[in-house]
Amino acid sequence: MALKYKMNEEGNAVHVNDKGFPIIIDESKNGEEIGIDAIHLFTKMPQIRNEAKEYRESRDKANTYLEKLTAKGIDPEKLEDWLESAMKALELTKNIEDKKLIEAGEVESIKQQATENLNSKIKELETSYKDSISKLNEKISKKDNVIFKLLISDKFSSSQFVKEKLNRTPKEAGRYFATNFKVEYDGDTPVVVGYFEDGRKIYSKERAGELADFDEALELLLERDDNKNSMLRGSAASGTGMTQGIEGVLSGNAIYLSKEQAKDPAVYKRLKEESVKTGRPLIFPQV
Repeated sequence: MALKYKMNEEGNAVHVNDKGFPIIIDESKNGEEIGIDAIHLFTKMPQIRNEAKEYRESRDKANTYLEKLTAKGIDPEKLEDWLESAMKALELTKNIEDKKLIEAGEVESIKQQATENLNSKIKELETSYKDSISKLNEKISKKDNVIFKLLISDKFSSSQFVKEKLNRTPKEAGRYFATNFKVEYDGDTPVVVGYFEDGRKIYSKERAGELADFDEALELLLERDDNKNSMLRGSAASGTGMTQGIEGVLSGNAIYLSKEQAKDPAVYKRLKEESVKTGRPLIFPQV
């Protein structure tokens, strides 16, 4: 299933009628458009998580049960088949007492045949269980993937940072930073977590010891990105949240030089000293 938000020319999600639902385009169905009720989705998520949890518990229980039963050669799910095999074994044991079966070679042949039949049945049941568990895991994985993609897409679509600071649409920003966000479980609750390129989780600068929320994580990622200046809106690069000085632009924890400032030895020296004094990195202009 290939899902994406329908965007207008301003890069905002298009809504359906008076309900205010964003339009989702299903590319696997020739671009069919549907309105998705995010509130209903999050209301249903506990139910979906419980179902997924039940599937996982059923899988684990089935694995444990299978190991015990396989060791004993008994399967309660196929109890009738096992009882039938057991009755045949008892009947064979009784016939062994018959004078026609007193020859040791024939008795051993019957025992061997009974053992082979029982082992064959056990292997058949084991294969059936493994197939069921594999299908169950696949079903859980598909449900998780759909939920995770919707959660991350919704974060980009509703992000104030994307709307106010970037000159990219939520869809474009989502593609650019696609590998930097993952959905993980906090207990039974799925949460979107930001990651740096080196695999480290992104922690908040304002709330020590806590993971950064989505917008803060996105901002911290952008600060480290070589394409930062080309992605920021003009107002974000020199207006709100930044201070413009005669000797460089101070943004977050860095000092940015213009091409002219980088060529002026006196200006560069003063900015270099300021960088060493404050610990703020000095960022040179892109070529």
